[in-house]
Amino acid sequence: MPIATERRAAGPRFDWEVAHARIERAIVALQASANPSPEDVRRILRERSERYAKEQPRATETATMDVIVFLYDGLRFAIDLSYGNAAATLANLTHVPGLPPFYLGVMSHRGSIYPVIRLRPFLSLDHQQEQEFRYAMLIREEHGMLGLAATEVLGVSRFDRDTIAFAPDEGKWNRIVQGIGPDSTTIIHAGRLLQDARLVVDDQPDMPTSTPGS
Repeated sequence: MPIATERRAAGPRFDWEVAHARIERAIVALQASANPSPEDVRRILRERSERYAKEQPRATETATMDVIVFLYDGLRFAIDLSYGNAAATLANLTHVPGLPPFYLGVMSHRGSIYPVIRLRPFLSLDHQQEQEFRYAMLIREEHGMLGLAATEVLGVSRFDRDTIAFAPDEGKWNRIVQGIGPDSTTIIHAGRLLQDARLVVDDQPDMPTSTPGS
């Protein structure tokens, strides 16, 4: 039909020579990649080494500290979860006569005996009527084990280290205070507390001193 013929004539003419040239270039490129020349090998290796030598961006991870948070006389405290063994009720607390007054007694938990203490004497807090203690935060490491009396257990939290004001090694800070975290949470350094000399109970009787000739 004349109209159809005119339309085909008006349309773009397919250039088979250009198409064949493109195919030839593609075949040459594939052959070159399958059998590269020594120069191409050196170039490819150089480009790869330069690419891999560039420092790759890494996902930034905020350093965190997992802690167990608890209340002591209305104040927030926490211990590093690496020291925290468990939180237990004081239902089976046994009073032991003759211990210093900051000892509440001892308790058994999963076959281990934990002495339980009040934190107030170790933190130089003003003396006041203490609330009723219902729980003990149980901590342990190679230096021993201990229970910290608590009025409430708030659970496990994760603190960003950037939000913690860490205590300096020296200064006016209490030795067993590791720092102050979010919500004015005092973080107790459980390792230092377990090594505190005040926890040692010397129950050995005084031995008479011998004199020469006696």
